Amino acid sequence: MAFLTRSRERIGLAAILLVAVAVRVPGLGLPLIEWHGWRQTQTAFTALWLRDHPFDLFHAQLPIFGPPFEAPMELPLFQWLGALVMHLGVEPDTAMRVTGLATFILTAVLLWVLLRRYAGSAAAFVALAAFLFVPINLLFGKGSLPEYLATAGALGWLLAGLRWREAGRGRWYAIAFIAGTVGMLAKPTTPLFWTVPLVLAPAGTGGAGVASWLRQRLDPRLIALVLAPVAIAYAWTTYADGVKSGQIAAAFLASTSDFSRHFYYSDLKERTDPAIWARIDDWVRDLVIGAGLLPFAVLGVWAAVRSERRLLWIGATLAALLAIALFFGGYFKHDYYWTAVTPEAAILVGLGASWLWHRSRGWPLRTGVALTLVLASLVTLQHGEEEWRRAYPPLDDFEGVLARAHELATLTRSDDLVVVLGRGFDPDLLYYARRRGAMITIENAGPPLYRSLAAGPYRAFFSWDPAHDAIDIVRWWPWDGLVGPHTYAIGASPGDLRGARVTATDDGGAYDLRSRDARPLTTEALRVPCDLVSHAVPAGRAGTWLRLRPDPFARVWLTPLLAPQAVRTVVTVDPAIYAGQEQIALYCDGAPEIVVDGLLDAPPP
Repeated sequence: MAFLTRSRERIGLAAILLVAVAVRVPGLGLPLIEWHGWRQTQTAFTALWLRDHPFDLFHAQLPIFGPPFEAPMELPLFQWLGALVMHLGVEPDTAMRVTGLATFILTAVLLWVLLRRYAGSAAAFVALAAFLFVPINLLFGKGSLPEYLATAGALGWLLAGLRWREAGRGRWYAIAFIAGTVGMLAKPTTPLFWTVPLVLAPAGTGGAGVASWLRQRLDPRLIALVLAPVAIAYAWTTYADGVKSGQIAAAFLASTSDFSRHFYYSDLKERTDPAIWARIDDWVRDLVIGAGLLPFAVLGVWAAVRSERRLLWIGATLAALLAIALFFGGYFKHDYYWTAVTPEAAILVGLGASWLWHRSRGWPLRTGVALTLVLASLVTLQHGEEEWRRAYPPLDDFEGVLARAHELATLTRSDDLVVVLGRGFDPDLLYYARRRGAMITIENAGPPLYRSLAAGPYRAFFSWDPAHDAIDIVRWWPWDGLVGPHTYAIGASPGDLRGARVTATDDGGAYDLRSRDARPLTTEALRVPCDLVSHAVPAGRAGTWLRLRPDPFARVWLTPLLAPQAVRTVVTVDPAIYAGQEQIALYCDGAPEIVVDGLLDAPPP
C-alpha cells in the first residue's frame, strides 16, 4: 500500500516546506551574531564588497587583514548570491539570511527527492522533517553560512550522478558535474565524501560478479565525474593559499599552515580526549540527530544494511563518518560544522522510521508509530531548546558586539583603517562598524606584523578588552591617544590623534622641549602603587604633562570614561578630563607601581 498518492505527496511537500520557512521568518531580521557571528559576518563582509563592486570572485575582499584586503577562503559563490539579494534592496543581514534559508530549503528538497526515489515516500517525508526541524538546523538554517550551498551541491552531485549511471543521459552527467563543482567550491570539506555513495551504489544494467562491479566503477567517465570537481576545488584552494601566504597577517589561515592543519585534522591527544568525545556525544544526541529521534537513527543503520539499496545508504553513512574522522578538529571545535552531516543523519532517521512503518500491520500500529515520531520530535526540540532559541528574537548580544561597533563607527571616519586587538579574526566588530582594518591574533602577532602595521596608513586602534589586551602594541606608533572606552588614535605626530583627550609618546624630547616654558607641578618623583585604588597627582590648569618611567606591562587609567593608556615616556592630559580640578585621579595595574618623574602645567600638544 502506497504511503501517499502523488498529488498528496506534492501537497505534503509544499506544506512542510512552507512551515519550515514560516518558523524561520521571525529571525530573518536579526543581526548575524546570535551564534558563531565570526563565521556569519565573515561571509557577509565579502558579500557587501561584492554588492558594491564589479563581479570578481577571484579578488573579492574580506577587509580584516589589511591591504590588499583579500583573504579568500571558499570561492565566494554564496556571498555572490547574497549580494544579488542585496541588489534587490534587502538589508545586508536579512539578505544573507534569506540566501542561507534558500540554500537550506534547496538541500531539503534534494534530500526528499533522493529518499523518495530510492527509499520510498515514508522515508522521504520523515527524513525531510528530521532535517528541517532538528535543533542545529533550526538555528543555522537561515544563517549567513555557505554550509547548505555545499550540502545542496553534494546532494545534487549524488542524485544527478545516480540518474546518469542509471540512464546514461548526458544532461544528468552535466548537472552532476556542475552540482559537484559548486558544492566543492562552496565548502570542499562537505561534498568530498558524498562521492562514496555515488561510487558504491549499483546503477545501470551491469552483470553480476566482482569483475562487472569493478568495471562499472572504473568507468573513466565516473572517475572524471568524481575527480574533476575535486581537482577544481584543489586549484582554487592553491590559489587562495597563495594570496593568504603573501600577507603577514593572513598567512596562518593558508591550508598548508600549522594552524590550519591542526585546526582541521587535530592530533591523537585530542582524538582520544574523553572530554572532547563527551562534547561530541552531547552535540550529536541533542542537536544533530536529536535525543528523541536517536532510536530511529539506530534502527536506520539496521534498515540501511538490510535495504536493497544497501550500498547507497552505507555509502551515505560513511560520507558522514569519514568527514568527521578526517576533519575531526573542525567538528569538535565548532558545532556549526555538524550541519554538514545533518542530511546523512536525517537519512538514517527516515530509513529507520520507514522500516518500522512498513512492518507495522494495520492502522492501530501505524498510528502508534506516527504518535511515537511526534513524541520523539518534541523530545528532540526540548533537549535542543537552548540552541535553537538563539535563532529567535530578542537577540542576545552576549558579547556586546553592537555597542562596541557603534563606538568604533562613531569615533572614527569611514575611510579610517583600524588595527583591532583582542578579537582574534572575528570580523563582527569591523563588519558592523563598516570599517576596514587589520586584526592582530594569537597566530599572527609579533614584531614583523607590528612593524608592517606601524608603516601602514592606520589611524585607529581598537582593543576589545583594554584592561587585559596587550595595549603596549601602540608603542610601535610614535604617538597614540585615547578617544573612547576601547578606541585609540595612532599616528606619527600629535596632529594625527584626532579628538584624543589623552596622548602619549616615547619621545622624551617632547617633554624636555615643553619644560622650557611650562610650570613644573612637582620637584621630585612620585611613586604610584598599583594597588586597585586610585591615587591623586597634581594637575595643571592649561593641561598636564606626565613624564613616566616606561613599563611594557603597566597601564594607567586617567579617567573611567576612556580606555587605559600604556605607560609610555610622556603622557599628556587635556584639562577637560579633570574638569578644572587641581588633581587627577590616577589608577594603574600590570606592575607593582608606576613612577612619575615629572609633571608640567602646559597645554596638550
